[in-house]
Amino acid sequence: MRGWLRRFALCAPRVRALFALLLAELRIFLPEPNGTPTAAAVAAVLAAAHARGQQFSTEVGSPWAFACRMSQGKLLAAPEFL
Repeated sequence: MRGWLRRFALCAPRVRALFALLLAELRIFLPEPNGTPTAAAVAAVLAAAHARGQQFSTEVGSPWAFACRMSQGKLLAAPEFL
């Protein structure tokens, strides 16, 4: 478990940027990050999943399943694999 958390912490700025971009396409803008990069990334993923569900009036399922779909399974991939 700790390896996953460590990896997410390393990828957090990129994850936040990816989901902030998705939100911007929906004309929703995240406030400036407040707290750790990990907390900001989690907030962006949750906000994007919620916004996407509202946009299509459907349930997107788990926010993390949504995040995996939006990142094409590369949510925690090393930058050289993106």
